[in-house]
Amino acid sequence: MPADIVMPRLSDTMESGTVAHWLKGEGDTIKKGEPIAEIETDKAVMPLESDVNGTIAKILLPEGQSAPIGTTIATVAKAGEATVARPAEAAAPGQTVSVPPSAPSPVPEKAAAPLAASERVAEAGAPSTNERLLVSPVARRLAEEMNIDLRSVVGTGPGGRITREDVEAVSRAALAPAAPVEVPGAVAPPPVATAPAAPLVGRPLTRLQETVARRMVQSKTTVPHFYLTSEVDMAAAARLREKLNEQWTDIRVGYTDLLVRAIALALEAFPLVNASWQNDQIVYHQNVNVGLAVTTDGGGLLVPVIKNANQGGLRDLSKEIKDLVKRTRDGKNRPGDFEGGTFTVSNLGAWAVDNFLAIINPPESAILAVGRIVKRPTARGDEIVLSEMVNLSLSCDHRVFYGAYGAEFMTKVHDLLEQPYSLLR
Repeated sequence: MPADIVMPRLSDTMESGTVAHWLKGEGDTIKKGEPIAEIETDKAVMPLESDVNGTIAKILLPEGQSAPIGTTIATVAKAGEATVARPAEAAAPGQTVSVPPSAPSPVPEKAAAPLAASERVAEAGAPSTNERLLVSPVARRLAEEMNIDLRSVVGTGPGGRITREDVEAVSRAALAPAAPVEVPGAVAPPPVATAPAAPLVGRPLTRLQETVARRMVQSKTTVPHFYLTSEVDMAAAARLREKLNEQWTDIRVGYTDLLVRAIALALEAFPLVNASWQNDQIVYHQNVNVGLAVTTDGGGLLVPVIKNANQGGLRDLSKEIKDLVKRTRDGKNRPGDFEGGTFTVSNLGAWAVDNFLAIINPPESAILAVGRIVKRPTARGDEIVLSEMVNLSLSCDHRVFYGAYGAEFMTKVHDLLEQPYSLLR
């Protein structure tokens, strides 16, 4: 009997998924553990790996269409079986599951020389809808946000794969004004009154934008927020960071690494800040899993999770954070990268932002907003000195803990950062 490939659960909040791109077609041989498709969830685009060896008999869910978790999206004939396709299964209410063409068109070879921006737009006779496009996840998300038809873009990546640079080049070419044609001896015509500009037309949200909008409205309208702000002197942390980067040549420790470590140790000591409000009760979590808000190239916001951030050492934590952030920005997240968060950090320190208040990420009970580190006057004993200062703002769920408890947590984070050698334990 053919084996089923089903829509997997790739995050803890995922209810359905969309096939962003099939990496394999009908008749292709696949191996266990080999990526066969890219699935767009409510949080990111992630690879779907095969759990069997065999040949794809039938693709039941075409690219761009969605299905609930557990729905069969393809069938696989195992070794020795005939690749006889089963009939397309009925879709869930509101879903359309149709059978795509069985034979993909060949992918054009990569151009011998780099293409100019105007050459990246396909000439008349765009690829037919039957052609399977090779598109990177980042390029696909960017094209959706810019409302660019990927069938009109010529890919310059390996095997004709469309990259982010190809999409950006097409966008620039579309926005560039046409060069005027000069005719010798011609007299310029008088200016002609132009009609008023057409009204702006909105564009549909991506699945990620829809999810963020829904969850943030839910949080702000149902969670009773209160806020606590603390100013931290990061001079000692800066000195420790400089010493560690001299000693650890394989990794460069950043302020975010020190911050996540301090938060994780403070969450150990204050478990209510690490708890959740669920079904009218407080749920305590055994693990300290810190989510880190990451902006992507297309302007999206994702929150990958550092598991057990309170365990191990600072060196390993620094490596894990950098690997996780890079995977997220490259669109190469793994299943589980976005699951299990118990607390979130939103760091805008890379921009000219001194202080802000973040919205809690349900069902978590708190989120920490981090501004930039700047030199400001501060009291050190009886003296006023210039030092590296940062503002931290904690948004709290008043149903889970109250002001005094949150203040004690913030004091703990404050003390750990101002006495940073305690982060090395």
